[in-house]
Amino acid sequence: MQLLKNVTDNLHRTKRLLFLCADRSTKIKLILRSFLSLFKGRLPYLTSSPVKLQLCWKGTKFFIYIRDDADLVAIDDVFLKEIYRNDIKASKPIILDFGSHIGISVIYFKLKFTQSRIICFEPNPGNYQLLLLNIKQLTNAQAYNWAITDRSGNNKFYLNQDNNLSSSLLKREAGQRSIWVRGKTITDILKNLKLKTVDIIKFDIEGEEYRAFLTIKDMKVARNYIGEYHPDLTGKSLEIFRDIFKNFHFNAIALRGGRSLISASC
Repeated sequence: MQLLKNVTDNLHRTKRLLFLCADRSTKIKLILRSFLSLFKGRLPYLTSSPVKLQLCWKGTKFFIYIRDDADLVAIDDVFLKEIYRNDIKASKPIILDFGSHIGISVIYFKLKFTQSRIICFEPNPGNYQLLLLNIKQLTNAQAYNWAITDRSGNNKFYLNQDNNLSSSLLKREAGQRSIWVRGKTITDILKNLKLKTVDIIKFDIEGEEYRAFLTIKDMKVARNYIGEYHPDLTGKSLEIFRDIFKNFHFNAIALRGGRSLISASC
């Protein structure tokens, strides 16, 4: 039954993503990579090499290197479902993207806010290499191979071999492979970048969001926050997380697995 669900979900997602393809060659690549992703657990080499897709969103063409269905899920979420939509009025917004994965959200923000400055952070080495490739086409976008934490310094980072979206600073299963990554608090990042305030903080940092945000003395360093909250990983309820955003307009949309898509603005 699970296999049938995976195949059905894969098929529906692929049909949606075909509307983003800028040419026939990309459509063929998309269909082939989507199909091969169904077998990545048994034959991981099938999706180990990135493939370049030429896409078009709202009349603007761009490229993105992807590997498997996890990357395609992210494109679907960000460009078709627009989970990070934010209609701020700033003409040249400064955006911090915490947990940038391979740069899908970074491209989305840049296409939406063409004059923006975007600083993105991704600790997973494999994701980071694709992030660098994908943001080469953008102006005024910087990337750092850092994790967002409640303490700056070296941190153990646990890799999820089955899903490149789910590696994190939290160990989720016995025998999980780990590496050391550089961690930074949000306060230290703002200090290093010489930023007093920013317009948007986007976050998807796999359970570190509660502890990382607690280190901020004044949450109004950002006018807008948008990202995913993982109560199953933080061990804190959504209500407790909401208390961090006092004096913010706070909204939460329920996602699968008890998680929530959070938006907060002041």
